Amino acid sequence: EKVSQMIADGEIDYAEKITVTDGFEDTDFLAYISPKAEGGISIIERSIVTMLREASKGKRVAICIDELNRWSRSLMNFILTFIDSIDWDNYVLNNFVADERIIIPRANLLVYATINLGWRYSGINSMDEALKDRFSFNFYVGYNQDNEKELLTNYFGSLADGVETAIKEIRELYTSWEIGSSISTRWIKSWGEVYMRMPVKTPKTLFKSFMDTLMFKLTSPDDYWVYSSLEEASILQVLKPLI
Repeated sequence: EKVSQMIADGEIDYAEKITVTDGFEDTDFLAYISPKAEGGISIIERSIVTMLREASKGKRVAICIDELNRWSRSLMNFILTFIDSIDWDNYVLNNFVADERIIIPRANLLVYATINLGWRYSGINSMDEALKDRFSFNFYVGYNQDNEKELLTNYFGSLADGVETAIKEIRELYTSWEIGSSISTRWIKSWGEVYMRMPVKTPKTLFKSFMDTLMFKLTSPDDYWVYSSLEEASILQVLKPLI
């Protein structure tokens, strides 16, 4: 949102996002392989490299590295050296695929990244301290309450206020370690979409849609995949005013 505003205000010329996935290497940041119609392969430069070359010539560029802590070791080392300005005036991109060094004035480049932290996310690494140290600012981004308020109104209508209260209390159960998971915005959408498809909109069908979508995401199974009845009871207590 901030970068979009910077583009609208003329502070940034280009913006690009690159999403890191499992197995993403330093070469994947720079180029990708494409088969030729006549056989063989071509190595195609990624648009982000072209954009960074433009930044070296004066364009102002913003890059988002999404899901950064799904890095491989080669990508982490590549990003470490890339955003560690050698003289506090310039960044240097080692484009080894093209045997090229792209020198970018710091004033022309904004690099930011998103990460997911927590043992429940698969395929992620602990955030490396050296890599984290390369970023000047760190922010925690929670749930977008305005967006969620709109979703609740659209999905649940006159019951939206009660649902909002229940979600808040269930999240508090999670933060106090009483249940295994919290309700994400995506889970609110899942619940709402199922409720919207119910032929009759009543507290009873609201409860059923919750049970069908969220109850067994929120509670923790043991080693035999038996879900905790104590956690379920805590959630049911929260839902009682809605029924």
